[in-house]
Amino acid sequence: MKKKQWFIIVLIGFSGQLAWMLENMYLNVYMYNELGGTPTHIAWMVALSAITATITTLVMGSISDKLGKRKPFIVVGYLIWGVSVLGFSLIHPDFLGRWFPVVSVGGLSIFLLILWDCVMTFLGSTSNDAAFNAWITDITQPQERGRIETVLAILPLMAMLVLFGLLDPLTQSGQWSLFFSIIGIFVFISGLLALLFIKEDSVTSSQLSLKDTIQYGFKKETIQNNKKLYLSFLLLFVLGFSTQIWMPYLIIYIQRGLNINDYALILGVVLIVASIISVLMGSLIDKVGKLTLLPMGLIIGFLGLVGMYFSQSPLLLMVFGTVMMTGNMLLTAISNGLIRDYTPESMAGRFQGVRMIFGVMLPMIFGPFLGSLVISSSKVTYEELGVIKQVPTAHIFIVSAVVLLLILIPYRYLKKGVSHES
Repeated sequence: MKKKQWFIIVLIGFSGQLAWMLENMYLNVYMYNELGGTPTHIAWMVALSAITATITTLVMGSISDKLGKRKPFIVVGYLIWGVSVLGFSLIHPDFLGRWFPVVSVGGLSIFLLILWDCVMTFLGSTSNDAAFNAWITDITQPQERGRIETVLAILPLMAMLVLFGLLDPLTQSGQWSLFFSIIGIFVFISGLLALLFIKEDSVTSSQLSLKDTIQYGFKKETIQNNKKLYLSFLLLFVLGFSTQIWMPYLIIYIQRGLNINDYALILGVVLIVASIISVLMGSLIDKVGKLTLLPMGLIIGFLGLVGMYFSQSPLLLMVFGTVMMTGNMLLTAISNGLIRDYTPESMAGRFQGVRMIFGVMLPMIFGPFLGSLVISSSKVTYEELGVIKQVPTAHIFIVSAVVLLLILIPYRYLKKGVSHES
């Protein structure tokens, strides 16, 4: 792959993940700390965002297949996506109170944040989930996807590292407007660079109607003809379900559950070490095979989650957090790589929506609500400004570990299918 392609993949991928990490981790903290939200509000925001992302990716990915174009969706989407991130700075009780003095500003703020999150998700899913992911499938070959997927898998962690290491002090000091502005401007600039550097690959336009293109991935015949693809989707679903049990509550757990305020250093070490290990494993995935290394990723991820349950000190959090994230990234790279391998040629766009159902919507509906249920059953609370809030507990990691073991079910059938072909 050419250096220019690597550059734009990393740039567009990283800026997109920066915006997604803002949504997945910091909007939860913003709602919880600044707007007075609860774990239930967070679960609803995550679920509605996931539904929006899935529907958007399904429709817009199919449209990109129908038109045989990816670049316009990436460029225009990133430009408007960046602007939408800036809008979060206006959703705050202090600002809204000046415009709606007779309204329950706290409730209005929570409602508007959830609504605007869905708007932002529509733009991000169009440009990143639908168009960008389809474009990568278009321009890559199976023998190089192990390296590419491990790089893509660490981009969310690199985004988290930048957020925690460079931008988190802004949130700690209450400078949320500047925090949102920096990220929004960066995403906008990435859209401009995409206009210059992305080269549209030749994609055969879908000869089906738009309706049939959208419905293609849900037809019984399609599923029967692409069994390994849908088993790979199930791999991604189990992994995402397991991850979403703890991820929305991680920072709150470290802050309130363990009373550790210096979480940026802990997460920084975890992300750097886990990312290095993941990248080094990329070539091994290509050499040995994705399915061959999947059990190792499962064992690493499971041990990391169990270790997180017992970790109370910053040092143990660093150690087992690194193990947990290394396993998570390996499984992510393997699952996404298998999906790309088994996606029919020139059909990457229409299958992005199906991928979102299994990899985003269902995990982000079931995961946070299961996590919220685990948290609410613990009855651990604290009072802030007269408001009683529930505190996440370590049990979310044990539940996540149990769910992760379900990945063995689709793995068994995938392995059996490969053996029969051999």
